[in-house]
Amino acid sequence: MPAEFDLIEICAIDVILKDSCVRIIVVYHPNHSSPVDGLLSALEKLLCSSSPCIIVGDFNCPHIDWMQSTARDKNCAKIIDFSSNNGLEQHVRVPTRCNPDNILDLCFSNMPVVRDIRIGELFSDHKLVTITLAFKMKQRKVVDKIRNYKKGDYTSINYYLSNINWPRLFVNKDVNSMYAVFVEVVNNLVAKYVPLVNFNPLKKHYPVGIRQKHKNKLALWRNEGNSENYRRAVAELKQILITYEKSRIEEKTT
Repeated sequence: MPAEFDLIEICAIDVILKDSCVRIIVVYHPNHSSPVDGLLSALEKLLCSSSPCIIVGDFNCPHIDWMQSTARDKNCAKIIDFSSNNGLEQHVRVPTRCNPDNILDLCFSNMPVVRDIRIGELFSDHKLVTITLAFKMKQRKVVDKIRNYKKGDYTSINYYLSNINWPRLFVNKDVNSMYAVFVEVVNNLVAKYVPLVNFNPLKKHYPVGIRQKHKNKLALWRNEGNSENYRRAVAELKQILITYEKSRIEEKTT
């Protein structure tokens, strides 16, 4: 891996569409006073692609007037030069963080592939940035049917099972045949008395405890803003999610 990538926070993926490809690069520059040279060098390497490239992320460079393409400090000036030298357009023109109002979250593209960009309400201490790309993509719905055993009619199942004449059903049968008959009976009862529900395997279903932690975090943000309690809740939830995802991966691979 090139040295430029050692000390920066960056992730790039190529999204393969039916007739095209787009490279999406996500960046986090944590400190405005830190040099941006390594980050910009890495970005230039990632821009060496024949596909459209989009760069998004928190650059933490507030001293830029994007309407005039002017900067008030060295780091911000380097970002403007980087954008100009690589033929990039920066699409975010309104503040993404308040008190003070600054444009910290940026969106660059080297081809006209950004159809729309909207700045929403506060998501954490930043506003939510929603980007719509000019690509048509047919979304495949991945929905399976599974049995909802919690809502099964077990009264009817138990009544049916209790009224079966098992000795007569098993007469003149060996163990394997009896087992096959039993399984058939149970499967028929499940099909009749346990309802099917839609299940999307791509959607994550977190445990109740994790969902409650998430709700508590959002409540803290609404009531206290970017307080110490909120930051502590964010850090705790992040660690819980990392541990949970790690355990899920281990279960699938063992």
